[in-house]
Amino acid sequence: MSNIVRAMSPPRRVSSRVTTTSIFPSFAAFRSASNAGRGRVQMNVDLRSCWQFVRELATDDAYERYLEHHRAQHPEIQPLDRREFYLHEQQRKWTGVKRCC
Repeated sequence: MSNIVRAMSPPRRVSSRVTTTSIFPSFAAFRSASNAGRGRVQMNVDLRSCWQFVRELATDDAYERYLEHHRAQHPEIQPLDRREFYLHEQQRKWTGVKRCC
């Protein structure tokens, strides 16, 4: 009989509170001052790698990646300077057929 009563009772409400640590579990390590295993140096390394990832997504590091590729694949040719590279990329990006399909 108790199973029937439990089945008929309204469900218990689970806390719907969303916290930063529930969305980003690694954020707890940054918030915790007592986390002695990681330390400030490791946190700086993590923040730098996160910032590098954001720069890659935004293609902000395109010139640095171009220089690395150029050194490895074309060492005999002088690379473009930053301004020339930017103008070349703008022309490449916005020249040609532009359509929706």
